[in-house]
Amino acid sequence: MAFPSDFSERAKTEYLQALSYYSQYSESVANRFYLDFELALHNITVFPDSWPILDAERGIYRYVMTGQPYVIYYRFDFSLKHVVVLSVFNTYRNPEDFWLD
Repeated sequence: MAFPSDFSERAKTEYLQALSYYSQYSESVANRFYLDFELALHNITVFPDSWPILDAERGIYRYVMTGQPYVIYYRFDFSLKHVVVLSVFNTYRNPEDFWLD
């Protein structure tokens, strides 16, 4: 059973920027990113506490996408049984650009 999920505004923007970027080059590349992201989201919402925890106090986890240069940072609230995707972070960017609000 998958837990419900939402996206922060930041995560929505980052995801749409990545999809747009790949779409400029090739429909098949964009489709591959889309499918890889959907699989990642499925894994996160079905097994939210299976990935490395980045901040235990705030329940923030890190999921490294297979075959893509992206890391998905998300929060899982055990009491609410709810996932919030915080960032779809491109690993080619400077890691100092990522901060946890």
